Amino acid sequence: MIQPDFLSGDVFTGITQGTNDYIVKIGVGQPPQFFYMIFDIETDVTWLQCQPCIHCYEQPDSIFDPSLSSSYTLISCETKRCNILQNSSCSVDGYCKYKISYNDGLYTEGVFVNETISFENSGWVNKVSLGCGHSSQGTFVGSAGTFGLGRGPLSFLSRINVSSMSYCLVDHNWVYSSATLEFNSPSYNNDNSFKAKLLKNPKMENLYYVGFTGVSVGSERIIIPNSTFLIDPYGNGGMIVSTGIIITRLEIEAYNAVRDAFVAKTQHLERAKALYPFDTCYNLPAKNTVELPIMEFEVNDGKMWLLPKESYLYAVDDNGTFCFAFGPSEGPFSILGSFQQYGTRVTFDLTNSVISLHTLYCN
Repeated sequence: MIQPDFLSGDVFTGITQGTNDYIVKIGVGQPPQFFYMIFDIETDVTWLQCQPCIHCYEQPDSIFDPSLSSSYTLISCETKRCNILQNSSCSVDGYCKYKISYNDGLYTEGVFVNETISFENSGWVNKVSLGCGHSSQGTFVGSAGTFGLGRGPLSFLSRINVSSMSYCLVDHNWVYSSATLEFNSPSYNNDNSFKAKLLKNPKMENLYYVGFTGVSVGSERIIIPNSTFLIDPYGNGGMIVSTGIIITRLEIEAYNAVRDAFVAKTQHLERAKALYPFDTCYNLPAKNTVELPIMEFEVNDGKMWLLPKESYLYAVDDNGTFCFAFGPSEGPFSILGSFQQYGTRVTFDLTNSVISLHTLYCN
């Protein structure tokens, strides 16, 4: 395995690629073939479409050709990595096959292989296990596949000597800008840094949970259920950190309390008709300066992480309609969405189980 102490790649908004997902540019194989792949910290398995493609969706890049890579290696069914892969099966010649199913009938399937993963500016890692998809169906528009950076045993992180992972997300409107994804990066500390516990859910070990302890609107602490931020023995509750979900979602009771507090403090603003999936919208002429109550999450030591005011309201059209950029969760958990992470460097200290939020260092 060839790996420098520090690895980094670029994170882009996927708007120019036709997707709302964030994407990273990854090299696969030796010599590397480069692809734009979905940046996903909630899944473990990295996969991409491969030749020969029996049934594939259209992607902007050429499809990965294993015959051009000297490091492409099939994985035996008898290996541990194949055995821990969900929905794995065995080919007639004894090699590992994978299938990943998503909502609405989306899926990818093919062979599970070892390959070299590289970044344009900082080196490469050998023998990374990934799915080589010969049949895929879904709305993965704008990408060749998914770069899985979850906490589980099949993640890219499991193949490198990693102590930390750090990223920034640029505003979706900054279509020609990028920020960085970093592994084993130097510590980012300044007066605007906030640290919280990085929690682990024993029932969902691949996910990252942030240990916030409270939420405030307009400097008023909102009374919400403990389960909003705490994980119970059954795996319910807690706040998942997501790069794929856009707006922050709170358990329904917590969401109602936060939304009602925000509405009470924005009575001076003209309301607009609700637009799905939002239930609280405003008519705000583009040239007006709007006064909004500050929103904060409390971290371990009582310090408050002030959310960027740009992340309170989401523009839903070009006519000045903005909606409250939070929503109710569809399950017994909460999610810190990507929209609320704009302009913040998020760093997972995997050694000490700490998540740091830095309001600088996103260039």
